[in-house]
Amino acid sequence: MKFTLALFLMFGFTLQAQKRDVPAVICMNNGDTLKTNIEVLVNLFDDKMIKDISFASKVKLSKASNNISKIEPKEIKLLTITDFYNTNRIFKYDGKKQLHEVIYEGVIKVYVSFNASSNGHGKSIDFYDETGQRIKVGPFSTSTKALKKAVKEIPYLVEIIDNSKLNFYETVVQVLTIYEKEYINKLN
Repeated sequence: MKFTLALFLMFGFTLQAQKRDVPAVICMNNGDTLKTNIEVLVNLFDDKMIKDISFASKVKLSKASNNISKIEPKEIKLLTITDFYNTNRIFKYDGKKQLHEVIYEGVIKVYVSFNASSNGHGKSIDFYDETGQRIKVGPFSTSTKALKKAVKEIPYLVEIIDNSKLNFYETVVQVLTIYEKEYINKLN
């Protein structure tokens, strides 16, 4: 009986969400800036890996900073953190209901949105062209196809995408930086 209880308690504790605090700068829509810590969920097996779902709804401040415990996404203009891998990450309010992460903002814009639903968590990567229109790709399509579609006017960039050894976000930044230079040169 004691063994079963101990096993049950141990299992229950491992299923609880693992939380850590990360330093953040939050620029509010009302002009205030908060330098604080926010509470994020981390991976059970790698406590440096922040779960994306931490940014899908309200931002929870650590230990109730400034008498505020949670901030609604619509109140946030910009949220900047340095994650546990020492990577700077920027989040903006998407104008609808949540924060999305800025991967690239230039001629083409790329954002990652994190979704929480009763079916679990998900994320979508959205590309916007020079006119601000969302670049649409078919259902069952990949983010790589959307990136290729965004830069199709410069064929050698598709080859860079296909042969890249970088992770996807690094590839996006590399390719869109080149695209932006080519785009600006074409305008001049």
